[in-house]
Amino acid sequence: MEIEDLRLAVYEYFRRGEIPRVADLATDLSTRREQVGTDLATLAAGRHVALGRDGEIAMAHPFTAVPLGSR
Repeated sequence: MEIEDLRLAVYEYFRRGEIPRVADLATDLSTRREQVGTDLATLAAGRHVALGRDGEIAMAHPFTAVPLGSR
């Protein structure tokens, strides 16, 4: 899996109105959850995504998976 494949998969989930979960991304990309977690951390370091404390995606700019109290 290339990290760009993961980035695009994350945005595809948001495009469909779904929240991308690590387990689902790992299944979709035929890789281990640990690899998805590592690559998500890399994407977070580059500010492509923001991760919650649980390691799940909280935001993929400009989309959010958590309520932020604004519209």
